[in-house]
Amino acid sequence: MACARRRGRRGWAAQNSFLTEELASHGFVVVAAEHPGGAMRSVLRDGTIVDFDPGAFGAGRDGPAFDAAIRALGREWAGTTQAAVRAANRGEGPAALAGRLDLDRWFATGHSTGGGAAFEVCRREAGCRGVVGLDPWMLPAPEAFVSEPPRATLDADVLALFSDPALGFFEPANRAAFDRLAAASRAAGRSAAAVVIEGAGHSDLTDIGLLSPLAPRLEIYVGPRPPGEVHPEVRRRVLAWMRLRS
Repeated sequence: MACARRRGRRGWAAQNSFLTEELASHGFVVVAAEHPGGAMRSVLRDGTIVDFDPGAFGAGRDGPAFDAAIRALGREWAGTTQAAVRAANRGEGPAALAGRLDLDRWFATGHSTGGGAAFEVCRREAGCRGVVGLDPWMLPAPEAFVSEPPRATLDADVLALFSDPALGFFEPANRAAFDRLAAASRAAGRSAAAVVIEGAGHSDLTDIGLLSPLAPRLEIYVGPRPPGEVHPEVRRRVLAWMRLRS
């Protein structure tokens, strides 16, 4: 069973080790894609360094132009993830992965921007059993899935783990967009669920809360609940959900 993982704005491929290591320990093969220009800093295979590009995230644009830029970004990231998974399966990476990825049974997951774009990855690839969004930003998701009413339904099960809305990271419209997708999925006979992780901030669903006790002072989006409580809950919920569908 394979799992393709994505990270969000200014993130990096290894930022969710608390979850990827748990999944790997239970037999999942986890492929984490880097997104040059979206990551804090990326180093390409030839040594080229690519820093974060604000323009890729719609800097300087408003309204429909901003929305279009973010949806285009979601499609671009989906393509990057597809390419990374296929290359790993061909052996263009760790030799141990060559031919080992079961692309008839796999999941897409990601945090924030990557969480929204994971819906596009799953839409494109046959064999996708489901999507796990970690505080997903729904704007990069395919517009047809989140429009009002939705114009299409994702043929896969869906789970979203949201940060505490009392901490105000996302506008309520973001959750409303997911709820439209979820309702359409359930109407089509698929499983769709959302869980709020109380006391958790946006970045608590990554390793970031563990990296620095100064995170709140640096305006990193963490909540009052310690990662030592948040991470076990996330691991437990995601692992149980994926194993049930494996």
